[in-house]
Amino acid sequence: MSNSEFDVFNTLYPKISGPWAREVSESKKVGRQIYGTWKDSEFGCLASYDYPFVWTEKIDGTNIRVIWDGYNVSFSGRTNRAELPQHLLHDSLKPAFREEVFEELFGDKKVILFGEGYGAKIQSGGAYSQNQKFIGFDVCVCGKYLLPEDMISVFESFGVDIVPYLNLETVEDALGFMKENPDSLISTEPKKMEGVVGRPKYDLRTRFGDRISVKIKPCHVIKNKDLIIPAGEPTEQPYNTYMKD
Repeated sequence: MSNSEFDVFNTLYPKISGPWAREVSESKKVGRQIYGTWKDSEFGCLASYDYPFVWTEKIDGTNIRVIWDGYNVSFSGRTNRAELPQHLLHDSLKPAFREEVFEELFGDKKVILFGEGYGAKIQSGGAYSQNQKFIGFDVCVCGKYLLPEDMISVFESFGVDIVPYLNLETVEDALGFMKENPDSLISTEPKKMEGVVGRPKYDLRTRFGDRISVKIKPCHVIKNKDLIIPAGEPTEQPYNTYMKD
């Protein structure tokens, strides 16, 4: 995709799905998740063959897009109609993302920096921080997503934190990790990790052209009313018990 073709203002971050397929329901109700039955065939193939993934902590916040159109910086939420928390905008985003740094790094190339706004009064983020902050997790330049090492370098140039990377590799590693109900690595107060996000070590796509990625949360691995655990799979204690801080 060329710079002129990249619609920088209307490109949204791809939706990240959980790992499991759901049972077919004859009613309008959404069927329950089936532990061990992969939702997508391409992801399931990678998971079954222990293909290496890159894993990061999933932050419970609000999606933020920092947009550089080649000349000016602007800020937007998950969609163009989403309202940004004002303290986050004025205390965190505007001071960090300066035009001169964009010009030095990218010139007139169109860029989107994706991240999460988190902290007090954003979702359940008060335990993360009493202040509203931004943390980066992806960079798209002219429609192409950067490799992790290049993405990290971009955010470092702005002096901005990135989501914590985890010492995990396979999907099986991540499932086992979330069964342990780990603590958040960025929270200033005791808080359980909301989940993990994984992407193949090398950016891969489905047959429809979508990026392959997955989120794994406690509700995907710990017994709850929305999860069917087939006979023979290890059962864990109830989800609501695990989620108590």
